[in-house]
Amino acid sequence: MPRIASVRDVALRELGQNVRPPGLAVFTPGARLEMARGLIAAGFRSIEVASTASPRVAPAMADDQVGPFISALGRPEGVELVTLVPPSPSCYRRFIDLGLGPQELGHTMGVFLSAMDEHNIANLRSTVAESLSAIRSIVPQAIRCGTRVIGTVSAAFGFLPRGASHPIEVAPHRVRELVLTLVDLGASSVTLSDLQGLASPEETEDMLGEVVSGSEPSPVPIGYHPHHRSVDAALANVEAAARAGVALFDGSLGAVGGCVTGAPGNAPTEGIVERLERLGISTGLDWTKLGALAVVFDREVYGPLSVREE
Repeated sequence: MPRIASVRDVALRELGQNVRPPGLAVFTPGARLEMARGLIAAGFRSIEVASTASPRVAPAMADDQVGPFISALGRPEGVELVTLVPPSPSCYRRFIDLGLGPQELGHTMGVFLSAMDEHNIANLRSTVAESLSAIRSIVPQAIRCGTRVIGTVSAAFGFLPRGASHPIEVAPHRVRELVLTLVDLGASSVTLSDLQGLASPEETEDMLGEVVSGSEPSPVPIGYHPHHRSVDAALANVEAAARAGVALFDGSLGAVGGCVTGAPGNAPTEGIVERLERLGISTGLDWTKLGALAVVFDREVYGPLSVREE
């Protein structure tokens, strides 16, 4: 297991993509700013704050919603701010038009695709090959401009379509190929997402172990982004990922968020931090501040707005 791990909080982005218009009265730019500042005060050095998904799909990511928040947050010293950019030229153009390139706020650009066509089509309305083609177009442009890029392979542990009785499985070599493609394009880390919490701890350790070892001598870290059908199961998988050598984890404060393609809730950031610290893995985060922040925002602000599809 690693002695030190990095934990990125994704609640602002995850929840922001799922809030419906009535929720915008609660999920305001001011509320987002308060949460972001609270995360920074707790010691986070990487936070997913927004996405450039179409406002038709994610009203909270409209320019008049995300713009004032991003502008007020500015560029906190020593903190990586991540904006997720769906693989399309128009979504990349929004990233630039919002002033998120290195010339202004200098956000890291997160790109993503699924490990299989079935989920990629449901989530992005394109095949994996089509998304890869778009990524091959926009990532070099971003890197030439000095933007840091990170990648995510979603549904890397399988996908259970609505109404299906058995999940579609993914071979480790297929996941590894996608990881190496993102690395070759210039991604500085690649995270694997268990979209629906399908894998057991043993399967999680096996998949991550094979990808990590098979990606060597890749110079970039492999991360883990768990979703869950139960918090205990998600945290057991976090421990399994650590056994596989993973030292980069995504979590969502208060476990808020989800995915309209059928993902259950996120793994709670506060639970991930506690589990890692109990294993003797240092995260550098202030547990007291993090725990207090999770209680306030989950119960009073974010909890009622989150998408939790079981």
